[in-house]
Amino acid sequence: MVIDRNTTALARLALAEDLAGFGDLTSALTVPEGLRGVAEIEAREELVVCGLPLAAAVMGELEPESRFEALIGDGRPAGRGE
Repeated sequence: MVIDRNTTALARLALAEDLAGFGDLTSALTVPEGLRGVAEIEAREELVVCGLPLAAAVMGELEPESRFEALIGDGRPAGRGE
């Protein structure tokens, strides 16, 4: 997925706002450092997919070695459970 510099800048601003001050204390106290995982974004109801480049940019900022795979394109409809 191609992520332009404006999307990367927006991801950095959003993360800076979320992690300002003391950061995410709950995660810092409960998630072991270096833990790796897998996540899925799943529709709970019918919707139009929006924001995949931003989601990919945030993942890339948090973990540069992460892999983001979109199974449905931005602007496409998705049904419940997709």
